[in-house]
Amino acid sequence: MKFTKKLLILVTIIVALGGLSLFGPLKKKPEASQDGSSALPAAAKVSVITVEKTPLLRKGFEENSTIEAIERVVVYPKVTGRLEFFHVRQGDPIEKGQVVAVLDHRDIDAQIASLKARIAVAEAQVAEARAALNNAKTERERYERLLKEGFSTQQQLDNKVTAYLQAEARYKLSEATVLQTRSELKNLEVTLSEYYIKSPITGTVLNDYAHTTGAMMGPSLAVVEIANVETLKAVVKVPEARAIGLEKGMKGWIRSDGLGDKVFEGAIERISPFVKEDTRTVQVEVYVVNGQNGSRLVPGMFARVFIVRQEAENALVVPVDAVIKESEAKVLLVKDGKIKETPVKIGIETDSVLQITEGVAEGDIVVISGGRLLKDGDAVEVSQQ
Repeated sequence: MKFTKKLLILVTIIVALGGLSLFGPLKKKPEASQDGSSALPAAAKVSVITVEKTPLLRKGFEENSTIEAIERVVVYPKVTGRLEFFHVRQGDPIEKGQVVAVLDHRDIDAQIASLKARIAVAEAQVAEARAALNNAKTERERYERLLKEGFSTQQQLDNKVTAYLQAEARYKLSEATVLQTRSELKNLEVTLSEYYIKSPITGTVLNDYAHTTGAMMGPSLAVVEIANVETLKAVVKVPEARAIGLEKGMKGWIRSDGLGDKVFEGAIERISPFVKEDTRTVQVEVYVVNGQNGSRLVPGMFARVFIVRQEAENALVVPVDAVIKESEAKVLLVKDGKIKETPVKIGIETDSVLQITEGVAEGDIVVISGGRLLKDGDAVEVSQQ
């Protein structure tokens, strides 16, 4: 009997303890806020940037190019001769018409001297023939008067007329001889000028081919290579898809690895009117004034050209991710810790940034990540980028 009472008391205690664990004071009720409402959700965390102006925003594309001279010429002699003087060397500046080299021209000098002597003799013969012609004319006129007065016969007059005609022919022949000899002299003087090899352009000597005095020169042997390097051109092979819309006058910014960070401003001067079939490219020439930034571009140099399609100064820009493009473009501004949806107008678009022409101002705080699901008025916690 005593054992049964003890067992009943033990079961009762166990049940009581189980009830306390399920329904007892260990379970707490949710706490209410002071105003009786539930606790507010935490503010969303977003990354933001401050809208700033960039001094110059450009949109375009970059292509490889080769720097070439607009004026470039290899000079060959027209005559054969031994090199007597060589007046320039590689890198020297040179003016149009300046003598580059002189070939031995003693044979031509001798021929010219001989022709000048022949001209002197021919001119003396002209003077003699002129005197004989004047005398024959006087005799003819005298016999014409004598015939009228009856003191001469017709045959005598005819003889004087014939003598006059002969004298006139000799005079004309002597004059023609002078003209012919002078023409030969002029031809020889032109030939002599070819022994003085001159520059056809103003520029710089690119190559002097290491010529030395005494070397034999001829029409097949180049004397010098000269180029005008004051204005150069960057020749760009533009893929046909990119060539659409290119116009003369568009800017092209040129840089070369060999000149470090230096950039040269040029402009499109020529655009090929056709697409090259084998490469499907259009040749574009960007002219650039040499000597910018204290450095000189060199013909044959490899360069990169950034052709500018659009540009704007002092442009307000934001990262591409900051703009939400739906029915209209908008950004999420942060003002007083809350989101404000703001429509914007976009100007120049690049791969990394967009120009904003309306809707934001310099100094505005714009969400760039973490705000896609937020709406107007949502509270946010910002992290500045």
